[in-house]
Amino acid sequence: MAAQGFPARRVAALLHVSESGYYAWRERPASDRDRRHAWLTRLITGLHQQSGSSWGYRRIREELDRRLGIEVSHGTVERLMRRAGLRGVPGRLPAGGGSGECAEPGTRWILDAAVCPTREGDLCVAVVLDAVGRHLLSWRAASAADHGLLTRTLEAALTRQASTPVPAAPGFRCVFTERTVASGCAPPDAVTGEWYDQAVAETFWEHVRRAPPAPGTPAGLPPPRPELSRVLNHLVRQGPASREPNLPLM
Repeated sequence: MAAQGFPARRVAALLHVSESGYYAWRERPASDRDRRHAWLTRLITGLHQQSGSSWGYRRIREELDRRLGIEVSHGTVERLMRRAGLRGVPGRLPAGGGSGECAEPGTRWILDAAVCPTREGDLCVAVVLDAVGRHLLSWRAASAADHGLLTRTLEAALTRQASTPVPAAPGFRCVFTERTVASGCAPPDAVTGEWYDQAVAETFWEHVRRAPPAPGTPAGLPPPRPELSRVLNHLVRQGPASREPNLPLM
């Protein structure tokens, strides 16, 4: 409320806290649990919208597990849906599967570019993700995102995945995330991914952020660039996986 122009002293009085305590609470960074719940709420909201606002918390929880490999309790999904004002509608027909229902891994790739904070400063990292297998195919980094960065990342994925269909093969689809298209570094005729593609990319970056640090790395600070490279290289070597070990059941 103070951000909307209300005096901090008045807001603190309404909350029955001291003014200094109010400032400390307002400026305190979000906890890992808060960030995880915000991330889950975005995914839950996307699934709920895709279902035509028909799925309840049990079906949403099943889809998070089946489509994205995210383990989360029914109670957490129910609580987050209630906070977001989302409710299922009994008797409604489920929505179609969309891109998440592709038959074979390797038939749909996602290109995404995100800014990653590091100890040495922000770094733009481009990745190619397998939308069906939900794993990292390749990555490249630069000081800024441009067409060349995406091209090098895609070429690295094609070189590494010799058995994967190339863009000219029947059934293959390569899509870009919304932020990559909005950045202007995607081709003019780039295809923007569906909700599922956005969710796969967002889930991937959440795994990167929550990856266990190397021994001796101070907690609470952005990782050094070699540490970020170690995490990404590990995910490339790991390949397809039905579960990511860094997201505990909550």
